[in-house]
Amino acid sequence: MLLPTFYFALVYMKIYFGCSRSALEEEPSRYLTILQFLKANYNCELARSWVERSLNDISCGLSAPSYELLGDEILHDIDTADFAIFEVTQKSMGLGQQLMYALDQKKPTLILNDLSISRPVRDIFIITKNHKPILGEYHSPSEMIEHIAHFMNKQERCRHKRMTLELDASLHREIDRLANIECCSRRDIIEDYIRKYRDRKNRS
Repeated sequence: MLLPTFYFALVYMKIYFGCSRSALEEEPSRYLTILQFLKANYNCELARSWVERSLNDISCGLSAPSYELLGDEILHDIDTADFAIFEVTQKSMGLGQQLMYALDQKKPTLILNDLSISRPVRDIFIITKNHKPILGEYHSPSEMIEHIAHFMNKQERCRHKRMTLELDASLHREIDRLANIECCSRRDIIEDYIRKYRDRKNRS
């Protein structure tokens, strides 16, 4: 008997990460730190990130490629992501459009802003009435990482809770289906299913 596929899955998350092109060229180490922290500490991947591609180009001595303000690829990347992280210390029109689109799609969103070189961005809450982002304003790289960790841990817990609810619902449907089978020999299958479920849940 096959258990649901998500039964064996870890909490997997897909992230959209955005920042301005000029900021990426001026201070690539800031964004490299963010991406390395995410990949090293969470079971996640970036949604075809142009930021990651640009960092690779910069490391090879090339300029960060230009990108459309809100092209189809970026829209698709935001749509398919579970949530979004934007570093807005250096603002740009394209970055603002990406952020507004993510909020319009009600994506859980973290906004990072370095107060040592940038003004506060609290005015963002005035124009986002329906879906409020989490604002992570910081003065040092360590504070920036703390904001990211807090946000990621919260998303991980929420996603794990949703997966558990889906698993419980699937388990009950399967037990009901097997219970309706008249053959008494099927009782051992039900008991085996429950035992495997509990073993997996205790290990997670």
